[in-house]
Amino acid sequence: MAKKRVAKDVRKRPTTISNYQKQAEVTSATSDGADEAMLLRATEGAPVLFDVFCQLVVDCQRVDQIKRFIFYGDENQRVDIIQMRATVSPHKLDIQATLRFQEFVRHIHGVTGVVTEAGELVESILAVLSTGKIDGVNFSEELGDLEWYIAECANAIDKPMLQILVDNVAKLKKRYIAEFNEEEAVDRDLDAEREALLLEGGGVAISSGECNEST
Repeated sequence: MAKKRVAKDVRKRPTTISNYQKQAEVTSATSDGADEAMLLRATEGAPVLFDVFCQLVVDCQRVDQIKRFIFYGDENQRVDIIQMRATVSPHKLDIQATLRFQEFVRHIHGVTGVVTEAGELVESILAVLSTGKIDGVNFSEELGDLEWYIAECANAIDKPMLQILVDNVAKLKKRYIAEFNEEEAVDRDLDAEREALLLEGGGVAISSGECNEST
């Protein structure tokens, strides 16, 4: 019951960075750790997840090479890029797609960075599985890098980061009555959630000058 009271209180407050983290905790599947049912499912799903993680790291490293070559002019990546290009299917070399690159270059740069930084976070998790310890400094660093690219994506669509948080909170209010539960997480009303986003959050935003308040 205490958790539900917290959920109710948090959801009524203006969205700040601090409150957003609290709202994320309320709607997280793992805020109370892993229960017995989750651990049972993990015995089946976790080995597959970790295998996919390993492949994802490789793919994200390739994306990082491409990012460095295209956006930062890193000529050291050229040979590998040429080898990668040789494996690209002809239909994926659409000239129109290349022309659209210029129009959406900021979006592409932001998303490319999100992918590469997400890959580095995955590497951190794989290291945890080997050592049983998390490098909090590195993990925090990668989160910061990820936030930078998320901000780049937000700038690309000319939307303030705080408004994106407000919109996300409004969507989660549509998804969960009070806090996370498995039924509502799976059985989502996507139309209602999109409507909440189209209404620009329907939440209480604050001015950028108030962002540093830890309310």
